[in-house]
Amino acid sequence: MRSRQDIFESFSSFIQLASDSFGGWLIDPKLRRSMEVNLKNLSDSTTSEKFWVIFWHKKWQEQSYPLSKDHLSAYLQESCYWAAQNTVGKFSNLQYKLSDGFQIAIASMDKVLTGFDLELGNSLKSYGSQIFRSIITNTLRQRRETDICSDWALLRKVSQKRLIIALKNAGLSHQEIEKYRLAWRCFMEIYTPNQAKGTQQLSAPDETTLDKIIEVYEQQYSLITELPKKELTSEILEKWLKKCAKAIRSYLYPQTTSLN
Repeated sequence: MRSRQDIFESFSSFIQLASDSFGGWLIDPKLRRSMEVNLKNLSDSTTSEKFWVIFWHKKWQEQSYPLSKDHLSAYLQESCYWAAQNTVGKFSNLQYKLSDGFQIAIASMDKVLTGFDLELGNSLKSYGSQIFRSIITNTLRQRRETDICSDWALLRKVSQKRLIIALKNAGLSHQEIEKYRLAWRCFMEIYTPNQAKGTQQLSAPDETTLDKIIEVYEQQYSLITELPKKELTSEILEKWLKKCAKAIRSYLYPQTTSLN
């Protein structure tokens, strides 16, 4: 990887991947101009990386400059790249690429910027590398579990909190989320398969089990007056539960793009 040449590049350029490896730096003209303007406006101009990290991080915390996060994201490109390269290889038995890890790191930028504390003495790059590696590792582990789980095993593994987050992420309304949440809770209560605990390939509940889930659903349904009344069949219930599983998978595989 070619090192960036000056302070302008460090805070205004982004990595371009080519064939799943480093392909070069692309300067964002808007960020370049922003650096030039802010440097010119400072009474004591400096080219110190540490100064600009402090400068932009303070702006980001104060939410006083809309491009502050973009400048810091540009600065942390190497940390994202090396964290991805050093982590993805540990999952070589699965089809994950460097670009997968890189995008996961990019998507977790807010967490790095929120957790960074200048008073602890760590550099932003060192702190970022540590957090990026941890997030990439945890995310790929979750994806590995998701990849090998059937829909029914995935539904039994997920927590209610994560299910609700996934359904919100899918754009469902409050009423729809409550409907699916209740169906999932009844599924968890009734569907207790005989397979060994932790199995990844649970089969779909049979018709008798689905009917029992519907019975419990209708009993609990009457306690939730905000839900509109609708006759529930086994086909509809199975469709709802599969939609929950799809939302969870989509949540764990977010569509991310580079910040530039």
